[in-house]
Amino acid sequence: MTRSTISSKDRDILRRLGAELAEAAADPVNEERREIHRRVDRMEPGRPSITIIQEPWNELNVGGELDPCCTDDFLRGIERELRMTLYKWRHHPGDMVVEAAVGVGRCVQDTGFGIAENVDIVRTDADSDVVSRHFHIQIREEADIAKIKTPRVSHDAAATQERYEKAASAFDGALKVNLYTPDPFGWFAPWDEIVRLTGVEEVLTDMIDRPEYVHKLVSHFVDCWLARLDQYESPWRKILMGDGMNVSFGRYSVWKWYPMALDYCPDPRHLDGAQFIMVDGHIERFDMTQKPYNLYDPGTWDPNG
Repeated sequence: MTRSTISSKDRDILRRLGAELAEAAADPVNEERREIHRRVDRMEPGRPSITIIQEPWNELNVGGELDPCCTDDFLRGIERELRMTLYKWRHHPGDMVVEAAVGVGRCVQDTGFGIAENVDIVRTDADSDVVSRHFHIQIREEADIAKIKTPRVSHDAAATQERYEKAASAFDGALKVNLYTPDPFGWFAPWDEIVRLTGVEEVLTDMIDRPEYVHKLVSHFVDCWLARLDQYESPWRKILMGDGMNVSFGRYSVWKWYPMALDYCPDPRHLDGAQFIMVDGHIERFDMTQKPYNLYDPGTWDPNG
């Protein structure tokens, strides 16, 4: 991807926003907030860290501050993320930490589970993604469980490189460009997905009337999910990481307390819901089947670091 494929307008927009983000990242308050997160991670006394997430962005765009202006669809997506980050920094930062970097997702093809929710939607706000859903039942009997297929995952390395070079050309050093792998499993809640296919009341009743069927359903779904994870652990799936990540539900955490080698893990900015526990002095992540994944080099871990 050559520099000539980016319009001067798009380049100027992104470099201006990139300069603003770099200025925010240089603010000493970022290190103060990192230390707050480190203290919380170490479970030391003090106030909790403050994280503001799930903003109603469609209601916050007063004066066009969030309006994207780039003409290129790919760059427009990056611009939108930059504008939201800067908006949050200016208006409701809490203890957010800003880095002088932008993420570019790898081009990963994931076939999914072969079945998706079939819903009727009612909206109260045309600009909001918060909607009311009525789910049409697709899994009723044991034979229906086979509708859930094992995902197939592949990576288009050439397309990834093209996206990376395009972003790097647009910012021309104003921001660091980090590749990351889009995260399909940072938040794995089987019941949240299954009830969309079975109906809520129906599967709760089945837990009493047909427990063996429910066990087979959940077990099959988890097996398919783990098979997907196995593919994401493949050698090509390497991550360029920053020094922090989100754990639990959107909370920022700082790498210096537990330097993990997440060669296969999802984008560290989106590890929502991951459960980290100590086992024999090792930090491990457990999934629904309690299968451990060692997330770091044991020789480098220092709880006092």
